[in-house]
Amino acid sequence: MREEIKKVLSEIIGVSLESIDENFSMQSCSQWDSLTQMQLMAALEERFELPQPLSLDEMITMTSLKAIEGVLAGKTSS
Repeated sequence: MREEIKKVLSEIIGVSLESIDENFSMQSCSQWDSLTQMQLMAALEERFELPQPLSLDEMITMTSLKAIEGVLAGKTSS
């Protein structure tokens, strides 16, 4: 799952896969702004074919690779 998330991050934010490490986050990446966040959420919903859309609370918390991975793990396992 992590590699797929990294691919989406790279495509939407416009950074190289190599630059996305364990600590990659909205705070550490100047290209990741609020508009990009919304585009990212839509792309993740599509890529992972989520059974239900992400909630606003989930979207707000998904500001790092780790956080995205945690939310998606919970959504795809249910």
